[in-house]
Order: sequence, then structure tokens, then C-alpha cells
Amino acid sequence: RIMPATYMLERCLSDAWYSVVNEHQSPRAALNEAVFTIDQETAIRMQQFGYLDETGNVVREYDMRSVTEILDEVSGR
Repeated sequence: RIMPATYMLERCLSDAWYSVVNEHQSPRAALNEAVFTIDQETAIRMQQFGYLDETGNVVREYDMRSVTEILDEVSGR
């Protein structure tokens, strides 16, 4: 299941890996930076798509069902 900004998860985990391996950064520090960046980007995208307001309050819920579940519901299965 995909939600807005999941591309940032892959990018930040990859960046963290390279920071640990190539720059000898501590894994904890690299992952903490990744989490911060991922959370920021997710909040920005959720605001952009109307799920959160500018202060971070939920405006509408994000539907995390799979496409199959949604299509089954729509078709009455």
C-alpha cells in the first residue's frame, strides 16, 4: 500500500546506509535524520493532498485499503 511521499522512505534509507558505510556516521544518527526527513515530507504531501491542515490536524482520513478491497466494495462483492 502506498501513500504520499513513500518515495522519500526509499531515498532516506538509502542515504542513511551510505552515510553509515561511507562517512562512518553512527547508524542511530543516520536513521534519526532519515525519520525526521521522511516525517516532514509526508506531512507536506498530506497537506498538499488535503488530508492535513497547515497545523497538522487531520482534515480527512487517508484510505489505506488495497485496490482490490476498494474494487470489491464498489462492485458489491
